[in-house]
Amino acid sequence: MNARVIFRWEDERNGHVQGQGTTRDVSVKGAFVLSAACPPTASKVYVEIALRGPGAKSGISLKSEMNVLRVEPDITGQGQRGFCAVCKGFSLRPISALSPKFSGASANNTGWLFEEGEK
Repeated sequence: MNARVIFRWEDERNGHVQGQGTTRDVSVKGAFVLSAACPPTASKVYVEIALRGPGAKSGISLKSEMNVLRVEPDITGQGQRGFCAVCKGFSLRPISALSPKFSGASANNTGWLFEEGEK
């Protein structure tokens, strides 16, 4: 599928950790994300996936709190790791061409994917 993904989790040593990657697979119950940085197995991770058609200026954001089932080392042979996470479902939200979350900045200017108190 190759959709852009932003995710974060809490690390005992470093506090909040944020990563980004692309999807390999997405279903109504979870996703497999390709990324150089992966949350540990059995951790809770907050995920947002941007779905846009080729050349589209808007799209849909899939958002969920997920549980990491497994992390796979270097599955592409190019240093690209991946993780599989499951959820009970996604919330949907429209995203526009100006959505800062998927252009490298945060809407709330904190660098975090989710607004304070939002999941």
